[in-house]
Amino acid sequence: MRKIFTLIAASMVSFAISAEAYVTAGDATVYTFADLAKIPESGVTVKKNTQTYTVANNIEIAATDGLVLEDGDVIKLGDAVEIVIYGDADFTPRSWAMITRTDDTVTPKGLYIRDNGNIEMRNVVIEYAQVRSFATTSHWFENCTFRYCQTKGSSTGAIAINNSTESTEPTGVINCRFIECVSAAIGQGATTVHPMVIQNCYFYHNDTSNANRPQINITNPGKSGHIIMGNMIIGATETKKSGGIAVSDLVGSNGGGMAIVQNNTIFNCRYGVTFQSASSIEARIEDNSLTYNCNETNANNGGSGISIYGKVKVYGEGNLIEGNLWGVTIIGASEGVNFGKIDDPTAEDYNPGRNIFKNNGNGGTDYDFYNNSSNAITCYAQGNIWNVAEQDSVRVSKVVWDKYDNAALGEVIFTMPSAASSNVASITQTSNDFTYDAAACEVKATVAAPITVYSMSGVVAKMSSSPVAALKVDELVAGVYVARNESTGDTVKFAKK
Repeated sequence: MRKIFTLIAASMVSFAISAEAYVTAGDATVYTFADLAKIPESGVTVKKNTQTYTVANNIEIAATDGLVLEDGDVIKLGDAVEIVIYGDADFTPRSWAMITRTDDTVTPKGLYIRDNGNIEMRNVVIEYAQVRSFATTSHWFENCTFRYCQTKGSSTGAIAINNSTESTEPTGVINCRFIECVSAAIGQGATTVHPMVIQNCYFYHNDTSNANRPQINITNPGKSGHIIMGNMIIGATETKKSGGIAVSDLVGSNGGGMAIVQNNTIFNCRYGVTFQSASSIEARIEDNSLTYNCNETNANNGGSGISIYGKVKVYGEGNLIEGNLWGVTIIGASEGVNFGKIDDPTAEDYNPGRNIFKNNGNGGTDYDFYNNSSNAITCYAQGNIWNVAEQDSVRVSKVVWDKYDNAALGEVIFTMPSAASSNVASITQTSNDFTYDAAACEVKATVAAPITVYSMSGVVAKMSSSPVAALKVDELVAGVYVARNESTGDTVKFAKK
């Protein structure tokens, strides 16, 4: 069964076919490059006794025709040369074939898939050129190498997909390698709604132009969703603007799709993973290693292991987030931020957390989790391991930034694995120096101290990281709580009515 996939770009420019382009007959003929070399007007020539073909001008494969790349073929494209495919392209040699440039003085465009055209590509090396698609179909790329790909046809990427009609079939990029491409490795147009499966690929030092593009730069997943899984993405220290993975829906083209980012390794990029949406998309970010993505020279402009902007519902579990300028940053109106929610194991939104935060920070300050949502979005981040020696509320609060640091920000709810919180039902008042005043609806300490309030399930309901003599709890819902004086260890159990 034929598998189909599509490529995209942040912006893709269509170039007209030159007057010298050779157009196939449109009579259902399937051509090889050897066949084209026998047609003088095609502009294809072959080196004697070899399978090395030079393509001197543009070729257009008609909608009813096909083109086959045979095992051992070497296709050399001239300057600005493009092979435009309206029909079917079978680029699946048994072992190996190559598409490259005629010499180091030229920059070809590459392959251009149009309308209902299709391409299936396996075991092919592409150098200095691109594959771009404006087709309504999806495509398949497997065990291919894209290296040193230029931007003559599009600035979007080595594989660039831009179609305005939503596709239900994904474009697949499987077991491929992307090495030192000038722009992104894989990109989509800003208004494209096209699912992608990007799996077990290797990305190395792409965006060599330092043009503020991540190595994977894709847009709205549509109803079918994106799957980005098992990839290794390595940045270059000298490329300060190249990120890891970005999923963006800046124009709100179609809401509701999900992107799964799982089991990827992202190292030494400007940032690790970012989601941004003007409509409504879901992000599931699990079991990734996001380390030392700190090449951004200005921490105010990036450097997060994970960053979420706008209308994104995000679930994050089991990620290693280490050595970034910021661990997780939440910016703007997110629709639900869940990096650990352990109150009710039977709940639909249960998340054990399991994220590990280590050595994230900048300017001498640790930033594991920053809820920078001015609209008071509450984030859940329970069940994680934070970059503190002891996982207690006071210490964790030093690496988690929310409304207790700035009243204009949203809250982060996190849980500490403490014995006190695991058995709060048995705790009663332990000192007359630490009491609950029901009339004033506040917990009071004789000597000012940091105070933490737990629900009966052990979840932090409210806290003050700085010493206070009294902590108001009037906004808590009715129920039973335990307050802890973090300076003395005294506790008091109280009922909020």
